[in-house]
Amino acid sequence: MAALKDSESIKQLQSRGTKIKAEIVTLKSDLHDINNRLNNRKEVLQNIEKQISEINIEPTVSEHAVLRYLERQYGFDLEDIKKQILSDDLKGLIIKLGSGKYPLGDGRTVVVKNKCVVSVI
Repeated sequence: MAALKDSESIKQLQSRGTKIKAEIVTLKSDLHDINNRLNNRKEVLQNIEKQISEINIEPTVSEHAVLRYLERQYGFDLEDIKKQILSDDLKGLIIKLGSGKYPLGDGRTVVVKNKCVVSVI
């Protein structure tokens, strides 16, 4: 009886082993496909980066750099300028009315989108 039980245990383990081997084969195949796709995407990315590097554009200056230059070269206080633009009265209008165009009081108008002043015209 014990021999029969051992025989059944061996068959069950062998069956489980066969299934695991099949899973391993499938996973290796999937891994191979994924590696091929990954390598392809890497090549495409390298090609895009190469194309970008070959585009001849003129050097530029960012708006951030201009702001820092104005601060440091001419002593502009950007926080003070922000306070001049965004008065308490204007804040109240923006909170009540939301996006739109609002007069600054000095003949200029501010453009507001999503509670942010995006332009002064």
